[in-house]
Amino acid sequence: MEVNRLTYYLGTTSMSLRPFGKWFTSGDKLDIRPTRTLLTVLNLLPAFSEPKAHSHDPPENVSDGSFTISVRTCYTLHGMLVVIHILLAISYISHWEHRVTLAFTATNDDFWSVVLSASLQAFYTIYTAVLLFLTQRLAISRTLVRRLKLTSIHDISGAWSGLGSALSSVWQQFDIPASWWTTSTVAAYLACLSVLHVTSSTLLQFQTFNSTISTSVPTALGWRDDLFSGAAASWSPITASLPVVSRFPGLVFAGLSNATIYDIPKTSSIVGNATVNATTIFSHCRLLPNVTYSESMNTSTVIVPLGNGPNEEYDIVLLNATRPWSDQIQVMSFFSAPVDVSPEQLGVFLMVSTLLDIEASVQTEISVPMIWEYEDPFIPLGSKNLPISSVIKVYFVQCSMSSMTAKMMVDMQTKGLQDPMPISQPSTQWEMYQWPSEGAIWQPEVC
Repeated sequence: MEVNRLTYYLGTTSMSLRPFGKWFTSGDKLDIRPTRTLLTVLNLLPAFSEPKAHSHDPPENVSDGSFTISVRTCYTLHGMLVVIHILLAISYISHWEHRVTLAFTATNDDFWSVVLSASLQAFYTIYTAVLLFLTQRLAISRTLVRRLKLTSIHDISGAWSGLGSALSSVWQQFDIPASWWTTSTVAAYLACLSVLHVTSSTLLQFQTFNSTISTSVPTALGWRDDLFSGAAASWSPITASLPVVSRFPGLVFAGLSNATIYDIPKTSSIVGNATVNATTIFSHCRLLPNVTYSESMNTSTVIVPLGNGPNEEYDIVLLNATRPWSDQIQVMSFFSAPVDVSPEQLGVFLMVSTLLDIEASVQTEISVPMIWEYEDPFIPLGSKNLPISSVIKVYFVQCSMSSMTAKMMVDMQTKGLQDPMPISQPSTQWEMYQWPSEGAIWQPEVC
């Protein structure tokens, strides 16, 4: 009865016996020695006291074929894992993955990288979890049906609890070796699964590169070739908006970038850059000397000499103007000009009655005094309202304009210039205009 009680105790515990400090002796003289290698499962558990002690057959409760299916499934999954990594190695050598390309934009630049990393990690996590479940189940079943020592069963089953437990079981083998090879194999297997789980998200990664493909896309012209061929530009509304436009730090929208006008691609389905024609407008304004201003009835005439001094022979340009008032910028229209000079080449003429910061030494040469008459707003209604006269100084400004056409890169998605022209800062010092000498090349016209 003493032996039967001992058998029941071992069958209901975790099947582990540690060295005792003293000897136990029963009526049948069954000795349990401190060394763990003296006890076997077959000596204590009646369920495994079969004549065929070294049989590797599965237990009777799995003889219906489920054990065989689990074995085949386990081997198949491990084989598939090996094949997957062989294909990955061949793909890495042959660069098969370079054939798979995706179009990255500013909105999905990080999206596909996150999807690929999360998908790989999810696949390997589920795959290794199934492998670990089947391998652990089959390994413990095989351990139970073999003629192993109780300590070996304890160490092997404990090693399958995790990588830390497996390493602890391997360390215990240095003290009392019971299942050195098996616990080391379990530790190595779990270490491989851990490494595979950690590195799974980096097996495949997206690598950005530039792919240049030349293709033609329709564009909307930003600057037509015949813009000034029919008639002169209507500069009055243009110059009227200059005081407001000058207060903006920069005008940037599709087709316009500060002083650059460029063609716009009509499609945005293509990712990349397009080469378009871009026209940049330049202007330079200077004061006109020796200008003559005359009035007759309701019209005013401005005579501008085309020469560098009074001793030179020069032509004249006649301009129409209206009587100015204080603080006004007026665009003057052409009345007549030399035959060999077009109005576009002369640029834009302005009559400015506002106060300019000009040196006193050149005031008499470039300023024209005028009488400005206005009514006193404080005289009561019905009273005789005589006009009040005031002398104002008027300056005449000539603004030459030119254009430069070049090829520029435009982003197909945003329609913005990649390298816009920098904004030039105008000079705060006024200078007098020097007319070109005879035979000189005129400033290229804006057209």
